Amino acid sequence: KKNKFILPYYGRINTYTLRNFEKIVSSLYNVKKTIATSSGLSAITITLMSLLKKNDEIMISENCYEPVYNFSINELSKFGVKSFFYPNNINKLEKLISKKTKIIYIESPGSLNYEVTDLEKVVKIAKSYNILTIMDNTWSTFLGCNPIKFGIDIVIESATKYFSGHSDNFMGLIAVNSEALANLIKQTAVRFGDFVSPESCFNALRGLKTLDVRLKR
Repeated sequence: KKNKFILPYYGRINTYTLRNFEKIVSSLYNVKKTIATSSGLSAITITLMSLLKKNDEIMISENCYEPVYNFSINELSKFGVKSFFYPNNINKLEKLISKKTKIIYIESPGSLNYEVTDLEKVVKIAKSYNILTIMDNTWSTFLGCNPIKFGIDIVIESATKYFSGHSDNFMGLIAVNSEALANLIKQTAVRFGDFVSPESCFNALRGLKTLDVRLKR
């Protein structure tokens, strides 16, 4: 039986253009599956809502995109999820970890000050505690850094910005190296009614063609 989340089934869920776009991004990040969403923020919120439940805890880099802070404090808290914000200091991060910690969320470079995180050290800590790692890679794109190569589990990117590049598109990317996690996240996106139009995919693919030269410029 064909998986309706993979093959074109219903316009809000999937189209040939969307599937093609996701396959291209998966090849660029060298992951098993990519989920495209309606914005960078929706990519973040859908991922967190897919993987967290009541009484879970999440560690978030304190230099994160402000809407991520607002979502964590105002929305995740409603579901009994506790958020802790850690500085760019590996020792302090490890001290905040508990048995309830399920995710370490990284943004590197950070939105507030462009701080860069030592990914190898964070991944080493996360794996020792069996914690998932998620990274917002918007300001590097796959050209500047592929977090998957450092062992990060899930990479998120706001394709609204550098990826699309022409100030006329909204889109988010979730690159996942686990089919099980990817299917779980896609299921949440569908249930939330998140929608990516073929036009948005086309605009992002158009921007992709000039991404390298634009970043260098």
